[in-house]
Amino acid sequence: MLLVDWLHSVSPGASRSAAWRAVAARSAGARSGWSAALVAAVPVVWLAFGQGGYFATAWGWATVGFLWISAVALVLRRTMSAGRLDGLFVGGLAALAMWMLVSRAWSVAPSESVLEAQRGLIYVVAGAALVMVADRRSVGALLGGLLVAVALVCAYALATRLFPEFDSGVRPLGSYRLAEPLGYWNALGLLAAMGTVLAVALAATATSRAARALVGALPVVLLPTLYLTFGRAAWLSLAVGLAATLVAAGGRRLSTVAVIVVVAPGSALAVVLAARSPALTAAGAPAAEIADEGWRLAAAIVALCALVAVGTLSLPSVTAALGRLSLPRVRAAIAGASLAAVLAGAMVVGVVAGGGPGRVLDRAERSFSAPPAPIEGQRRLLTVQGQGRGEAWRVAWDAARSRPVVGIGAGGFGQRWLAARRQPFAFRDAHNLYLETLAELGAVGLALLVGALMAPALAAWRARAHPLAPAAAGGLMVYLVHAGLDWDWEMPAITIAALVCAVAALALARPARAHALRWPARAAGLTVAAALAALALVGLVGNGAVGASVAALRAGDPVASEREAIRASRWAPWSAEPWRWMGEARLARGDTAGARHAFAAAVRREPRNWTFWYGLALASDGVARRAALFHAWALNPRGDEVRALTDRPRR
Repeated sequence: MLLVDWLHSVSPGASRSAAWRAVAARSAGARSGWSAALVAAVPVVWLAFGQGGYFATAWGWATVGFLWISAVALVLRRTMSAGRLDGLFVGGLAALAMWMLVSRAWSVAPSESVLEAQRGLIYVVAGAALVMVADRRSVGALLGGLLVAVALVCAYALATRLFPEFDSGVRPLGSYRLAEPLGYWNALGLLAAMGTVLAVALAATATSRAARALVGALPVVLLPTLYLTFGRAAWLSLAVGLAATLVAAGGRRLSTVAVIVVVAPGSALAVVLAARSPALTAAGAPAAEIADEGWRLAAAIVALCALVAVGTLSLPSVTAALGRLSLPRVRAAIAGASLAAVLAGAMVVGVVAGGGPGRVLDRAERSFSAPPAPIEGQRRLLTVQGQGRGEAWRVAWDAARSRPVVGIGAGGFGQRWLAARRQPFAFRDAHNLYLETLAELGAVGLALLVGALMAPALAAWRARAHPLAPAAAGGLMVYLVHAGLDWDWEMPAITIAALVCAVAALALARPARAHALRWPARAAGLTVAAALAALALVGLVGNGAVGASVAALRAGDPVASEREAIRASRWAPWSAEPWRWMGEARLARGDTAGARHAFAAAVRREPRNWTFWYGLALASDGVARRAALFHAWALNPRGDEVRALTDRPRR
């Protein structure tokens, strides 16, 4: 009876059919929201717990998953809305992935170019699937689902540090910096920073007290996670992301500031408590001390979460108080000028104390370009050491100057680095998305990347009047800043989280009117999805076979390794990697003739890879061995492996 009464009271004089249409509209909106939340949360969590999706064995499954989502949307959704910016976004990503594949024709690392295109395909189909699923009504669910995913990943990461028995696995890149489950601390720090910005922005727009309390308490967990990664770029990205949120907030700026005022004390105290836990912030601490300090910090974080959640109930009062304290424009300008003068004065004093601008800049440049050096714990946050980034940027810039239009080929930076580095430390990526794109794909590739990324940025600006625009803009800005300082593009879990923010901004800027999809368009979309799924499955089998070959060889089973390498060569005939591992497996079995044949095949496919020449040298003797070693040394003159065989001095 209650349902019948409600149906009759939907609107004065409403007919029963109109009431049922209202029920159907509400139900459709709820389904759309749940679908958007799941599409945002599940891939990020799944990839995050698969080492961030860094390895090629995860790409095929991710691509197929997003294509399946796209196919379901094409079949089940009656209407869709999309604007020109959506087309620019997805089209730009597609053109970028295609350009990566085309660059194989001139690439210094052809096999890597195909792999880069396969990873780029994930972002194309992810962007397309998100565009199909998201609309203006589901943006809140989309961003909420992403925030839930980030919170789950960061809570797990924090638990691995606070409770040693919780994580019995081996951390391959270090023990004192929080990295799991992604496997890379800076990626985890970026995810925590993005989640913090989303939590602040969504708490400012939450309509219910429960949602506001729950979302507002999340930074108490996210910021200690960020701190324990000891990454510096993530803090910078967090600051810029919060600034972008405030800029996009417009008339809701006071409510956003109120959230920061209420949430900041508890979150800062959680970070301070983490910093004052020596066993949690240094390598080699006994497990008993880690467990003791971990339980104390966990209890403090839970208590602070409760206090902040209760404090969010006062947000309307704090917002009103801030409104009464707002200064006139003139006084605000004077205050801003005074602050700028103070900062400038402090900068001048610091430069004078440092011995002049030249000396200060020289010190900063040397520190930033110095080789990676171990700096443990909290001291990392107070240094400007770039861990070799300055040298990587130099090599990338030189590569860009050598081929300014088309670049050296997707994935070619690693080979260029080995040939041109001045210090014997390893870099696979340039730690700068934009500079590496310019180096590998030239001005054409950089233009495609910037065009794709500018579309959601422009959409966020156009939709700045919407309450959810600040969250989308802030989350995207965190990624865009951090990507200029690290290799975030190579971590699909992180990049897809940024794509969620991008599509949220695009959905808010779309025209309100949705158009019905005709079956010819649906059929065309399903055909494209099926073709891409077939390509993804081919890559999945080939990359999986390569991974299985490597795993078998490391497990001491060269026979299985060779078998998997042969299978990989059939499924990935464009790649030289199967032949490399085939040669390694045959060397381990003592079959030097077979190994020589395999490494020669790898060299024919990719003659600028020093590892193939080095393997050929190991399987050869006499003049052939010396010739192969010469090629390996020319491609990697500072490599210790080659130097040990050639007795050449390190250059």
